[in-house]
Amino acid sequence: MAPRRLAGGWLDSLGITASAHVAPRRVDVWLPPGYARHAAPSAVIYAHDGQNLFDAHEAYSGVDWGIAPTAARLMAEGAIGSVIIVGIWNTPARIGEYLPRRPLLSADGAALRASAMLNAGAIRSDAYLRFIVDELKPLIDARYRTSADPAATMVLGASMGGLISLYGALEYPAIFGAAACLSPHWSLAGPWFVDALAERLPAPGRLRIYHDRGTLGIDAGYAAGQQRFDAALLQRGYQPGRDAWSYVAEGADHHEAAWRERVATPLRALFGAVPDDHSARRSPALRAARE
Repeated sequence: MAPRRLAGGWLDSLGITASAHVAPRRVDVWLPPGYARHAAPSAVIYAHDGQNLFDAHEAYSGVDWGIAPTAARLMAEGAIGSVIIVGIWNTPARIGEYLPRRPLLSADGAALRASAMLNAGAIRSDAYLRFIVDELKPLIDARYRTSADPAATMVLGASMGGLISLYGALEYPAIFGAAACLSPHWSLAGPWFVDALAERLPAPGRLRIYHDRGTLGIDAGYAAGQQRFDAALLQRGYQPGRDAWSYVAEGADHHEAAWRERVATPLRALFGAVPDDHSARRSPALRAARE
């Protein structure tokens, strides 16, 4: 597939990308404006649910994230530096590939493993991460001018994509120095699930984490999980505005349109600076720590 212009840059599709770990899938790569003229390496975002990122005609809900024009605008404003966005399409195995496996190995995870939602054989998140880390990232690094700094390497997603983004950064903090988790699906399991993920937090300074939620639809059920994870971040020594960002988007539903509306916020937070006039409010735990 020939590259095409998008938001002042280029959308370069790698087509169907094979893997020894998971099923093949399409991968699209957005190159920012000015990429061809500048030799300096770019930061990289590895984003899940890639069909929802760049083109409304391919997006699940008919609404794409608009992440390319948002990133291009932030770059033009000087809010963030040059960034390449790698859109990794999902497959019919999405749930099993995005559900963090390690927490499910505990006694508490037995019920979820046995649930009608999936079975133990379908949990492929560790294999999916190996595809990204061992196969896709080397391919991207060889083909494009990318930064080797983990601090310039982000993993991003929403809903189940938010969970696998967090899990990926916790499992591979030497690879991903930043995780943007929009509306992570905290209500999937109980407090034990949040605690099991939090146990993997590296020391502050190695990883920057952004997570948020809306207040409508299933996002409204994420409050307890968000607050529990916020408390774990603070207990581990993560500092609001330096290592951790947690927001509540009032009136936002669980939908691509909502993530499109606020995707600039994690880009600013993790690759730039969060503006003081941000419209969402901080979650209670991190807001209390800030004040």
